[in-house]
Amino acid sequence: MVTAYRMKVILTLFSSLALLPHARAADYTGKTINLIVGSAPGGGYDTYSRVFARSYGNHLPGKPQVTVQNMPTAGGLNAANTIYNLSPKDGTTIAMFASSNALEPLLGNTLAKFELSKFTWLGNINKDAASCGAWKNSGITSISDAKNREIKFGASGFGATTAQHALFVKNTLGSKIKVITGYGGTNDVKLAMQRGEVDASCGLFVSSVLGPFGPDVKSGDLKIIIQFGRKNDPAFDNAPNLYDLLESEDDKLAADFVFLAAEITRPITAPPGISADVAASLRKAFDETMIDPSFLADARMANILISPMNAEEVSKAFESLAATPNRVLERAKMAVTTN
Repeated sequence: MVTAYRMKVILTLFSSLALLPHARAADYTGKTINLIVGSAPGGGYDTYSRVFARSYGNHLPGKPQVTVQNMPTAGGLNAANTIYNLSPKDGTTIAMFASSNALEPLLGNTLAKFELSKFTWLGNINKDAASCGAWKNSGITSISDAKNREIKFGASGFGATTAQHALFVKNTLGSKIKVITGYGGTNDVKLAMQRGEVDASCGLFVSSVLGPFGPDVKSGDLKIIIQFGRKNDPAFDNAPNLYDLLESEDDKLAADFVFLAAEITRPITAPPGISADVAASLRKAFDETMIDPSFLADARMANILISPMNAEEVSKAFESLAATPNRVLERAKMAVTTN
């Protein structure tokens, strides 16, 4: 997969030069790039952002330092609002937040102060699949347990995958689920599970289950209880698939909107309205970082998976989601907003 992406990057770079013969590369000499991350330290988004930050600046003119700023408030939605409305439009601030945050305007969230189509997408570091898991001391071994007892899921905020995925299960399967928000990210939810404050967490991607949460899964402390995707992923063992449990075709289409969007797992964007030359420099550096041997070695050391999408692919994926029929959007909205 990396080899194919490498060839695609090379072709993309040559095409960009042909289409923009007079574009002037942005110069970052003496500057620092701020990477805003919509989660707390210690979780998957934080890990990806810090591994990315170590290599990204090396591919920009002037080799700027890249620093990471965690902004977990509102489940990551504030990170999206900040990069869109408040950050300078000179290429010195970029952001990583969940695709669930990006789709909030389509679900009618008036707190989402941005238009999805206007972000300057740079790419997506990993295309992933998601699941939910329960801690051993909760006594939960399957999502079917929620038919008979309430399962408490921890989440950062209602705009985060940790909340939306749990609510989707609740509202489409009729499960007894309660979402408790206010945690910084999946790492904070893990600590809450260990303390017995909550029973379970969603937002557990393949990269998380094979990476930071791998020891917990192997030891049996964390049990994957449901997975989301049109096909099963072996990383989630034999956990039931939501698509096999849904009876309505409309619910399956709504699931596509929620869970296929989640596969755009680690997207990175710059603010809207930046100049073409700055956008080209940022995107070129992203593509080069994805095939940088040092970056890939750091990713292996951090036990994170790299399956990237370039800027055009991310933009088209979000455009496709934005074209979802209204009846499906309304069903998805009800499913992820009713606690």
